[in-house]
Amino acid sequence: MRSRRAYSHAATVLGISASVALAGAVATSAGASSVAACRASQLTATMTHIPFSEGAGSTGYLLKLKNVGATRCRLGNHPRLRLLGATGHALPTHVSTFGPSAMVAIAPHRTASARLRFSPDIPGPGEPGHGPCEPKAHAVRVTLTAPAHGTTVGRVKPPTSVCEHGGIGEQPLS
Repeated sequence: MRSRRAYSHAATVLGISASVALAGAVATSAGASSVAACRASQLTATMTHIPFSEGAGSTGYLLKLKNVGATRCRLGNHPRLRLLGATGHALPTHVSTFGPSAMVAIAPHRTASARLRFSPDIPGPGEPGHGPCEPKAHAVRVTLTAPAHGTTVGRVKPPTSVCEHGGIGEQPLS
């Protein structure tokens, strides 16, 4: 008999695999190499729950990076993430990326997004079996990947625990 955790992990992997197949149909911008690299000051970040995304112990959130600058910019499609608690302290965060690495260009006032999948309530090894598995993440620190540079912090809406020591599956930004 499989454990709840095993079912959660299998569902998470299947959900990410199906979503990656769909995301693969979205091409990055042609000519992106002639576009300037993004700076953290021109991007805002949010990590928002995807309604009705729950299943087999996992849920989905959408990481959005919005270009609030006046010019188009580009960045790598797998930014590094760090979950932050209510007071801004770092929480356990272990991200597994899915899909190929590429460049993404974001026009002014447009948004690039990546689907995230994790368990908010099924503890991993070494986590408490009752109560929250990890403290709630209230913010996410996003470190931009080359050619972009810098770090931006955004809100997690609603705040959530991320079990399995902050285990998150991340699809590429598109």
